[in-house]
Amino acid sequence: MRSWSMALSLLLLGFLMKGCTPAAQSDLTLPEMGEVQYLVDIDSVAFEWKSFAERPEVSGYNIYRKTLAEQSYALIDSLNSRFTTHYVDSPLAPSTTYLYRFATKNANGAAGVATQPLQITTRAFVPPTHVQAVGNYPRKIKILWRPHKDLRTLGYIIQRAEGKDFVEVARIANRLQVEYLDTNLKDSTEYFYRVFAFTASDIRSAPSPVVSARTKPIPAMPQGVFASFDLPKMVTIRWQKSPQNDIASYEVSRTILGGISSEVLANVAATETSYTDKSEIDGVRYGYYVVAIDKDGLRSERQKSPIEGGTLAAPAAPTIQSIGTEKGSVILRWTGDSRSVQYTINKQQSSFFGKKERYISIPYTYFYDHEVAPGEQYLYNVIAIDKFGLQSSPSETVSVTLEGR
Repeated sequence: MRSWSMALSLLLLGFLMKGCTPAAQSDLTLPEMGEVQYLVDIDSVAFEWKSFAERPEVSGYNIYRKTLAEQSYALIDSLNSRFTTHYVDSPLAPSTTYLYRFATKNANGAAGVATQPLQITTRAFVPPTHVQAVGNYPRKIKILWRPHKDLRTLGYIIQRAEGKDFVEVARIANRLQVEYLDTNLKDSTEYFYRVFAFTASDIRSAPSPVVSARTKPIPAMPQGVFASFDLPKMVTIRWQKSPQNDIASYEVSRTILGGISSEVLANVAATETSYTDKSEIDGVRYGYYVVAIDKDGLRSERQKSPIEGGTLAAPAAPTIQSIGTEKGSVILRWTGDSRSVQYTINKQQSSFFGKKERYISIPYTYFYDHEVAPGEQYLYNVIAIDKFGLQSSPSETVSVTLEGR
């Protein structure tokens, strides 16, 4: 009974001196492993200890590990040969602290007293260096960095911030490939990036510092856009030349006022600041837009509302003031608007087969018709013509009858 108490006391003493052996069974007669040497890498630790080849009671070794955050050790491997003197623990996380303990074991799996905890921190897997983002490209940003010095680097991961989180946008499987072009981006928008290196075992470095760049802004909207109303059969659209030196052209489009769609009329060279829209309709009104397009195909915003323009309307129809007869002739008087420079007189006899005549290029607002016959009724209307040759609608038709002989 006393011998059993003594053994229990020795066990407790071993616990206090060396720490509790993390094993279900223990054999305090086994030799202790002593000092364990180690080499550290970013994702692994190599261990070496003295040989127990001359101790047949040792059948192998137990290796225990835990992180600082873990409460207890876990058996990570059990080596079944006393002749083994090296062990590599992998894969591990870079820049992480681990605690290790080692113990010999016998053929029944019982472990001896474990070594004191060995605290080891894996090496840092440094991020790519000299990372930069180059902007002012049309809807794209270029990210550059230096080739990673660690030859185990397989490639790089590029992440872009989207909201509060970074998401992976590219994975490059080549250590020497140090450029990535991010495309299909929004115009005039700032983007944020970071770069990781990774190994063949998918160990990832710490992230690089965040870099940012802005995509090329769209051209400025053309200013001073104007559309004419005073030209016959045409509308001239004018605008100010853009101060930007990379403008390649201007797009002119037309819409029906009040409509929701528009049609492109022309793409005008950057050296031009006007365009003429031709139409055969007098007095028609349209809405126009002018958009600047740069050498990269980026388009400016267009005007919030279409710029209104239109063809010159025809002169107003003349107003007949009087019609009468005098000494066997018909006298017709009228008024015309300020644009009228000449008039056309339409004349017709009222009979079924009555003769029709036209008198053109009348420069006055009165007309004496001597080519009439007594007893006949004649119908007259007047058309005004402006300096461009635009013709008004006919005036009201008036009639007169010469007294018979």
